[in-house]
Amino acid sequence: MNIAIHEISADTFANLGDGTIDIARADGSRLSLRLHGVSPLGAHGPRPVPPFSAILIAPDGTQLAQGVYALEHPTLGQLELFLVPIAPKDGQPAYEIVFN
Repeated sequence: MNIAIHEISADTFANLGDGTIDIARADGSRLSLRLHGVSPLGAHGPRPVPPFSAILIAPDGTQLAQGVYALEHPTLGQLELFLVPIAPKDGQPAYEIVFN
């Protein structure tokens, strides 16, 4: 199942079951990230659902550069999304995705 990116809402992310999202890495390996939280952002423009950000936590020692990654989840399907490294959360590497 694939959800169109413009249909993804904060609720979609907040209700991802176990909250684990996989990233397909360039070397063919997979990395599982855990959803840490979802935060609404201010007013929205042409997007049909309000903007939000999602924070994902990576396993210790993970170092992903800012960029576009192929994410996979049973509910979301496959999406290419832009991840930005942010300050660690609970001592673990953290990344943010902004939907606006």
